[in-house]
Amino acid sequence: MIITFGGSPGSGKSTMATRLAKALGYRRFYMGQLFRDAAKKHGMTMHEFGQYCEIHPEMDRKVDAYQAKLGTRYKDLVVEGRTSYHFIPHAVKIYLYAVTRVGAQRIYEDLKKNTTRNEVREVKSLASLERSVKRRIVSERRRYQKWFGINPFLKSNYDLYVDTTKLDKEKVYAKIVSFLATKGLQVPAKRPSKR
Repeated sequence: MIITFGGSPGSGKSTMATRLAKALGYRRFYMGQLFRDAAKKHGMTMHEFGQYCEIHPEMDRKVDAYQAKLGTRYKDLVVEGRTSYHFIPHAVKIYLYAVTRVGAQRIYEDLKKNTTRNEVREVKSLASLERSVKRRIVSERRRYQKWFGINPFLKSNYDLYVDTTKLDKEKVYAKIVSFLATKGLQVPAKRPSKR
């Protein structure tokens, strides 16, 4: 089964996608890392690179062609990306949401531990990071509408929508596992051993 994760910044997409892939023994692909690496190569933050991509669609098209290829190449996979639901239409599509303030707080805490994450040039305050996240969402919405005619932030695009704003990680994971069981996929409590 191919499972895609989309969602708002700081909603827990990476945490849940990583944990689920590990539990299932599936490969995980993170489209955001391709953008982070490209932004870094261009000497830009994620927000700056998003603005660049509004005029130059090459990176979006490259990532999306890669996603579509993944969808035909693999039978079992976890893919994390804003447009994954669209470019792998036969996947089970999961969307995680957190209000911007909470998402920014989570990113802020992560940035204090993970200095390689190129969200902003300098973490001055939680408020400045929240403004940056809001600008990034607007830029992405504009970009994906312009290039592909889609809005990856719409609840109706997904099979499961989880508001993680007030939920801890265990409750979010339990909701995902429970939902996947309705699709016929039993998620083991521990990662299966490889034979």
